[in-house]
Amino acid sequence: MKAASLLLYTLLFFVLLAILAACGSGKQIFVDYPAPVLGIVADAQLHIIDIEPGSAAEQAGLQRGDVMVALGQQAAISLEQLRRAIVALAPQQAVDLTFRREGAEHRVRIMPSVPAPRTSSATPTPVPGNVYYF
Repeated sequence: MKAASLLLYTLLFFVLLAILAACGSGKQIFVDYPAPVLGIVADAQLHIIDIEPGSAAEQAGLQRGDVMVALGQQAAISLEQLRRAIVALAPQQAVDLTFRREGAEHRVRIMPSVPAPRTSSATPTPVPGNVYYF
């Protein structure tokens, strides 16, 4: 009986240690929800190579060939900055998107939406390197 109690307490001790280690390891506990999207397929330099039909980007008037240069107050955005900024938005939260078209900068108000399951048969134009969906 004494050995069984010692084994039980040892087991509980290690379970508690594992829980404390997970909580103190910097891991965040959050509710996972679909991140808002703009409906844009872009390359690593943020050149728009495709627009999802019916998306927020299409409704805002963005076109293939536009280059995204700022989102909200974040100027000269990089691929990672854009991804993080979009993920941080609440669904249906409007934000200003600055883009360059034919050498001139333009700004539009865009409202990202929670993505529906993709049913579009549109495929991005092939380009060298990777493409990213925002």
